[in-house]
Amino acid sequence: MFITQGLYLGMSLIITKNILNKKGWDGIYEEITTIQS
Repeated sequence: MFITQGLYLGMSLIITKNILNKKGWDGIYEEITTIQS
């Protein structure tokens, strides 16, 4: 369970970092709102 959560968190951080590098904070906000809807 912890290992899976750790992997998921790690992947999320990498994806977030990549989005930030490409799009900036507006891109992050769009991604978050897309996931939540």
